[in-house]
Amino acid sequence: MLPLAIAALAVAVEINDGLGHPAAFVALAVACIAAVLALRRPGDPVSTRSLGIVVALFGAAPWINALPSATATSAGVVAPTWILVAWSLGATAVAVAAFDRLSPRAALFAAGGACALVGAWTIRAVPVPHIDVWWSQNAGIDLWLSGGNPYTSSFPDLYDDPNGYALGIVRDGRVFLGYPYPPVSLLCDAPFRALFGDIRWGHLTATVLTGAIIAGRRPDARSVACAGAFLLVPRQAFIVESAWMDPWVALFGVTTMRLLDRPGLLKGAVAGLFLASKPSMIPVVGAFLLAGLPVRELVATSTVALLAGIAVILPFRLPDPAAFDLSTWRVVAAMGTHPLSLSFPAPIKAAFGVDAGATVGFVLAPIAAWWAGRGGVRGPSVVAAAFAVGLLLFFAWNKFAWCNYYATVLALLAVATAMSEDATSKVDGKRATGRPA
Repeated sequence: MLPLAIAALAVAVEINDGLGHPAAFVALAVACIAAVLALRRPGDPVSTRSLGIVVALFGAAPWINALPSATATSAGVVAPTWILVAWSLGATAVAVAAFDRLSPRAALFAAGGACALVGAWTIRAVPVPHIDVWWSQNAGIDLWLSGGNPYTSSFPDLYDDPNGYALGIVRDGRVFLGYPYPPVSLLCDAPFRALFGDIRWGHLTATVLTGAIIAGRRPDARSVACAGAFLLVPRQAFIVESAWMDPWVALFGVTTMRLLDRPGLLKGAVAGLFLASKPSMIPVVGAFLLAGLPVRELVATSTVALLAGIAVILPFRLPDPAAFDLSTWRVVAAMGTHPLSLSFPAPIKAAFGVDAGATVGFVLAPIAAWWAGRGGVRGPSVVAAAFAVGLLLFFAWNKFAWCNYYATVLALLAVATAMSEDATSKVDGKRATGRPA
């Protein structure tokens, strides 16, 4: 079921570049159902060949919808043939490796290289994307690099809509939002802004690293197919082009999952950065209880995670708590359901005039963790699957969600699938592999 969830979610974000569309809502519903059904038996190994076929289909998609997206570029830039060929070759290599006809390491190199090549071309082809997150992040980072408070920055109102944001933050043609995310991504992006002038080089780096971590230290055909399923999702280049910071969220997320069964407290520090990277990670935090860690280690890891999050956030919040809260959550909380959102409240509001907001998502997200753990199976792959499905349901029933939101879900689904044979359960007080007896 996980390969079906990955494929359906990829289709959902491909149809209209992550915006609402009747066909996209159908694909999103299929992804949600498949992902929930997969949690009935978390930890089950997944067919490598089925994953290879999914990635092969990803390789064909750009020929239908050329990269980058014409709807996102100011000049309607269309990818040259050699870019499409590179993408397809990367997908083909992964598919061939899934059928044991190519070295997994060679396939991983091909997939990562294709993703990096297409991402680099996209950044060069679209030097200034017409999207507010590009301007808001640059304004905040530039102000911080010059010694100011990034959460007091402003940027031009690209959409000429005084009511486009909540709480009256649009004044005299400028949006006084500040840096729109918690400071984890600011700290990651600032070096790339300072050295290369473009934060998207950081996002591309994070994307490729995420694929490598999904594949693991000893990549085999299945883990490489999982990495390819993330790296070669056709809208991956669109996410890089648009300067969304979610590649950092995905990177910290899959790294956390890979570290969960390792000794030491590094996993706690990375988990803290993951949870602090975006407020939307918090509703699914209960999934970490499924890691199967001893109580003492779980408490220590949780403490380190909390301290890491505080250490990153507190220095940025203390100078101006009101500005920080406005930028990171108050504006979002005050906004209603966006009519173009790829989430079910959007068509419900359009059809019935009822704005469900994010209430259903907040209810469903923790239920996913309970659903994954009810059978007694424990382990990092179960945590990753529960986190992925919880986030998928949270975003699918949120006020707004775009393709960048679902990129983190895809990364977690991929790493959960790559680690699925490592799932463990406690049977009669003993730690055993596989499903409960």
